[in-house]
Amino acid sequence: MGRLAKILSFVRTVRNEAKVSDIKADTGGGANITAEHIAPAGDDSFPLENDYVALNSDSGTGREMAIGYIDHINEPKAGKGDKRIYARNPETGNTVAEFWLQGNGSILCSNENGSFELQSGGDFLINGVTIDTNGNIATAGKVNADDVTADNKNVTLSTHLTPALNQPPTPGT
Repeated sequence: MGRLAKILSFVRTVRNEAKVSDIKADTGGGANITAEHIAPAGDDSFPLENDYVALNSDSGTGREMAIGYIDHINEPKAGKGDKRIYARNPETGNTVAEFWLQGNGSILCSNENGSFELQSGGDFLINGVTIDTNGNIATAGKVNADDVTADNKNVTLSTHLTPALNQPPTPGT
């Protein structure tokens, strides 16, 4: 039988030589309980205090299992077919970074300072700069290539000489 509880603490521990995590939770009536955190292999998440946990009884050991969590602060954004993973500020619970696989084939990775997006058509956007599938770069801003040449001068795209269209650049320019 399942039930919901409010998380009081989350602790990493070792039990029978296995690295596990335990949730201490308040079920709202009676004593607080401790449940073992259960998640898919490869999913290493650390729920926050005051999140809610879905609990289920384990009849074999008599222990409770934490099988899912509710983030009651942040609004869900994922649409049909999407998978969104996000990190939260431990003090406020607010989203600070996300990785979003979208049902249209796009992939978005962002935080409060910027973003990377691989669009479904193959274009790559980096904080407003677009690199298309042919390698062309488009931006509303200025583009500099700050590679240092043998004579220690910076190279910019506006001064990097090419003899003709689709020809290799002139070395050292």
